[in-house]
Amino acid sequence: MRAFIALELSDDLRSQFASVCQDLQQYNQKNANWVIPENLHITFQFLGDIYEFHLPEIKQIITDKFADFQPIQLSKPKLQLIPSGKPRLLWVNYQAESDELKSIHRHLVSDISDLGYKLDNKSLVFHVTLARFKAALQENFTAAAMKLQLDQISFSPDKVTLFKSILKPQGPIYQPLFSFAL
Repeated sequence: MRAFIALELSDDLRSQFASVCQDLQQYNQKNANWVIPENLHITFQFLGDIYEFHLPEIKQIITDKFADFQPIQLSKPKLQLIPSGKPRLLWVNYQAESDELKSIHRHLVSDISDLGYKLDNKSLVFHVTLARFKAALQENFTAAAMKLQLDQISFSPDKVTLFKSILKPQGPIYQPLFSFAL
């Protein structure tokens, strides 16, 4: 099964991001695939295809790594078009007030890799993907996106979830398999 670990967003935060998306949709960026509010999250680690028999071990790794986690603030949100030049993603990037989550991430990747999985070892970037683009962006859309102010949308993650990702033509379905309160 295809799976990933995510920091979940509150309903209020999802609603705020949905409002940002709605504001930008008026610029008629036709080639955009907007993420539906219930699918908004911060990917902590994409696992790819995992075996169901490893679920108990992966759940235990998540529990162990986050057991002593002290809540931190993710702040300084910045709307970004990624990559620069020919953007394919619109996301909100966050800064963490400490490196604790990055340390947890490194240890979690190491432990899950020990189960035989080849995980992407990239540095953790705290971001919420709002849209994916299939073609070049219109200038009015880019200008509007870069003018949006997101200062009020800071938060402290309070739940990490292991999701099963089911890919469908109309968009992915994320099914929670396990959650751990932070």
